[in-house]
Amino acid sequence: MCGRYVQTMPADAMRELFRTAGPLPNLAPSWNVAPALSAPVVRRHPGTGDRHLDPLRWGLRPRWAKVEKGAREPINARAETVAANGMFRRAYAERRCLMPAVAFYEWRALDGGKRPMAIAPASGEAMAFAGLWESWRGEGDEVVRTFAARRPGCPGAGARTCRRASTRGCGARRSPTNTAWSR
Repeated sequence: MCGRYVQTMPADAMRELFRTAGPLPNLAPSWNVAPALSAPVVRRHPGTGDRHLDPLRWGLRPRWAKVEKGAREPINARAETVAANGMFRRAYAERRCLMPAVAFYEWRALDGGKRPMAIAPASGEAMAFAGLWESWRGEGDEVVRTFAARRPGCPGAGARTCRRASTRGCGARRSPTNTAWSR
């Protein structure tokens, strides 16, 4: 998962697929979800423990960050360091999420530059990326909720395609209804 993905599922379809509670977000479908944009994320509500479908901004801002502008806001967390890295450690332990998607883009280096490759399940079914989320409190009552994708290797039959496109893998969950990742 490398900086762009496709999320065109209607909110009511995501609610049914992920069995979420609460109000649905009003987000337009996007063929180009990019860092710093809001996207639907399935997360456990901190108060009730129910799964909610909420709009969060892509680019994790840790709760301990002091500044709003200029802070590092990574979009991906490496699987091999996520549990130990101070940027992600607490979110990994306490605030996991799923990022619904229908495809993602990887860039292939060509002689004339880079070319995006859209990668999606052959079945056309939805997928979800494992992620982490945080709530950052600014001045006053401002709360900014952000997320980052976790980057493991690719599961299942698409693994060869992902490895050809990217050395890091895509991080897609084999089944979006498997919500064990989101605590």
